[in-house]
Amino acid sequence: MVTMFQENHIDPLALGDHAKSKTRNFDQKHWEETYPDIPIEVDLDIEMIQTGIAE
Repeated sequence: MVTMFQENHIDPLALGDHAKSKTRNFDQKHWEETYPDIPIEVDLDIEMIQTGIAE
């Protein structure tokens, strides 16, 4: 899914905002140019607490 976001040049996960908050002299233009090519790895740890149909 993240690859699809990058291919379509969209950032619904706000990764750019996170990078901006951690990077001094953040360059929005540079981010927009490099975002599609940045390797992004997702590591999830999910615990199911309940299954069924929600109302």
